[in-house]
Amino acid sequence: MDIQPLEEQQHAHDRHGCSFPCRLLWLRPHRASAVDASAELAAALKGVSVYFDFDFDTDRLKPESMEALQKVALVLRKHHGALLKIEGNCDERGTEEYNLMLGQRRAEAARKYLSALGVSDTQLDTISYGSLRPANPGHTEDAWSQNRRDELHAG
Repeated sequence: MDIQPLEEQQHAHDRHGCSFPCRLLWLRPHRASAVDASAELAAALKGVSVYFDFDFDTDRLKPESMEALQKVALVLRKHHGALLKIEGNCDERGTEEYNLMLGQRRAEAARKYLSALGVSDTQLDTISYGSLRPANPGHTEDAWSQNRRDELHAG
């Protein structure tokens, strides 16, 4: 993360407890770097799957999902200022409350895996949409399988 000086002060005896001359440098994050990192992350994710499907009624990541998340982790570790939103989704079967909880568990499964791969928790955000945002509005097994997913979004 880029840091820019905000204010610099000299103190002979400061209120922060120093009993010797010290120099304080107030810092703030450079805001453009987060935007730049998110743009780089979005560009880097174009070659990586940002859609991970799940089996019925489970939050267990599939091997192909873990492989894709490993590529995502490489990008996130390179771009420390980049942010990633993980959205958990479900098919329409089950109650709204249950599907929201299952969607959150699915998003958390991806977050935990990325964290285990060395991605900072501060870069990751999770949300569940349950069955509220279907990828396929159909009522068949094929449609339901498309709706049981995590989606990753940069920014």
